[in-house]
Amino acid sequence: MFTNVLQLSFWFDVRASVFTSLLFWIFTIFFILVLAFAIYSTYFLKKKAKGGTTQVIWTKLSYLTYSTGIVGFILMFLKQQRAAYLGMRVWLMLWLLICFIWLLFIIKYIVKEVPRIKEERLARKEVDKYLP
Repeated sequence: MFTNVLQLSFWFDVRASVFTSLLFWIFTIFFILVLAFAIYSTYFLKKKAKGGTTQVIWTKLSYLTYSTGIVGFILMFLKQQRAAYLGMRVWLMLWLLICFIWLLFIIKYIVKEVPRIKEERLARKEVDKYLP
């Protein structure tokens, strides 16, 4: 079953077959959950985030999840319609890889940049309390 996965002809097949029923539902549920998180992140931005790094993080997550869900559904549709070249397996896997790398950049921002920004704000508050 997985011997074809290692061959380039499997990934670059111009007229690739449609998803099996199980795979179709796995991808559909995944992209629905991603879009649900996108809607939640938009709600969180409007109601809870009042600015600063929290708003930046949720904005980045919102952009990531909306684009992942929408483009993912478009690529699934093209594959199910067996669109030549646009429905190749490689596009969906490439898109998921791009989204994973995008998520790693967001995590890097949270881990490295947010503490640095908070330290700068504290240092600026320390200096500003002595200024008129």
